[in-house]
Amino acid sequence: MARPAQRLPDAEREALQATGRNEEAVRWFRYFAYHAWGLVEPGRQLVWNWHLTLLCDEIQAFTRPLRDPDFEPVHRTLVICVPPRSLKSYLTGVCLQAWLWLYAPWVLMQGISCDEDLSGRDSLRLLELVTSEWYQDLVRYRHQQDGGDPTGPLPWGISKKQARKVNFLNTQAGGRMALGVGSSIIGKGADLQLVDDPLDAKTATRGSPIAVAKRMAEVIDDFDHVWKSRLNEPARSLRMIIMQRLDPGDLAGENIRRSLTDPSIRCVVLPMEYDPEFPEDLGGVHPRDPRTRRGQLLMPRRWSKAVWDAMLAGRAASRHVQAQYNQRPRLAEGKLFRLSMFAQRFVGPPQSLKVDEIAAFVDCSFKKGSDTSYVVIQVWGRVGKARFYMLDQIRVQMSFVETLDALIRTREKWHRLRRIVVEDKANGPAVVDVMKRDVPGVIEWSPGTASKYERAEVGSKPALEANQVWYPEPIYASWLEGYAERHVAFDGAGSVPDDEVDTTSMALLYWTGGRGDPLERLKKRLPSGLLGR
Repeated sequence: MARPAQRLPDAEREALQATGRNEEAVRWFRYFAYHAWGLVEPGRQLVWNWHLTLLCDEIQAFTRPLRDPDFEPVHRTLVICVPPRSLKSYLTGVCLQAWLWLYAPWVLMQGISCDEDLSGRDSLRLLELVTSEWYQDLVRYRHQQDGGDPTGPLPWGISKKQARKVNFLNTQAGGRMALGVGSSIIGKGADLQLVDDPLDAKTATRGSPIAVAKRMAEVIDDFDHVWKSRLNEPARSLRMIIMQRLDPGDLAGENIRRSLTDPSIRCVVLPMEYDPEFPEDLGGVHPRDPRTRRGQLLMPRRWSKAVWDAMLAGRAASRHVQAQYNQRPRLAEGKLFRLSMFAQRFVGPPQSLKVDEIAAFVDCSFKKGSDTSYVVIQVWGRVGKARFYMLDQIRVQMSFVETLDALIRTREKWHRLRRIVVEDKANGPAVVDVMKRDVPGVIEWSPGTASKYERAEVGSKPALEANQVWYPEPIYASWLEGYAERHVAFDGAGSVPDDEVDTTSMALLYWTGGRGDPLERLKKRLPSGLLGR
């Protein structure tokens, strides 16, 4: 007969459980954030969601160079975009520095926010956390791991002079500084710079497009020059951007676009609604996102479908909801285009539409013949001289050989397509010659100017303003996702992808301007004062 298990005394069992909690809280940032909640938000229930585990693990991996002096940084900038009330400020503004101090109490952190009071609030919550009895036990446990005497004094702490300060130091010269955007930072260094919502969501997108663009550019300039100059070790200091998206040109958007070519920037973007085709230029689908169905919510226990549907029902707020919650910012009005210009739809599948002519227009650049580039192939239909229908689009990164295959497939799909228009100056003559040899119907064409802005201003804008352009219903054209928004964000300066804009301008300019020099011919026909210059 087996002997009954011996039950530990309550005090001893609780001590072992506490030791286990301490061990996991020191080792894993996710457990630290979980256990710290009751001290930071007493009385409020924590609804832990998978996205918090993901964010904690990303942050832990990113900050390893601060904990391990022998580890070379893989990423120098981490961009996190999540919906409001996702506990991003709790994780990064309160818990992160406390957890880092268990390993590196010398770390200096700057918290920069649009509201200095909010940044100061997080500083005070951090101060309360690191002076708590539970945290002192973690410091002692970590000290013991390093060979220290568990019964002796703690290796560091917060002096009485620093207690209750918004900007404070510990006894190892580590510290926290809370700053507002626009605050003076002269003489204030940082090992970790945290930029948390640098613009107020209520006012950031108010005013004219020019005023909004200026506001966005000022923050980006501060990030690139003013704040960057405060990093203690340019080769090892780290920067984090934590924000909800507001505008295509905001700080997060700029760094997400940079990450496409700069491997030192890591981006974590989690929209409220899951989209398996979330664009790479908005951050792409995170490989650890467990959702599988389009439209699945990020936090269904906090945001039920009924609550979310009610938010989406407000038409006036829809643009802001899509930006802040779904991380899909868009402009209502840009330098040339407005969203309302792209609202005209034709009924039924595109291939059933009866038109006078179908042509394809290609935006590509293969001067070296083998480079992989983003290629846009648009199929357009025309009825008469003033009704234009966009029927199909391919927009993907392709090699020259893959582009030839795509053109051949396009011809097979659209049997009435007889003309494929390629800009003559965008590609070397040998490339166009190969296209002509392998793909029937390829035509070289010159739009009359190399300026993409001028093409859009003369070719696309007048036709769109005159309601001469129709698009398919979304059910038939998933490729229209983001098309209108990229037009509205287009400024001719290359700040957003402009390949679709240029291909559309090419199509409308070709059919409305004719041969020869279509740009000059159209300029003479347009009403005086229509053009911006």
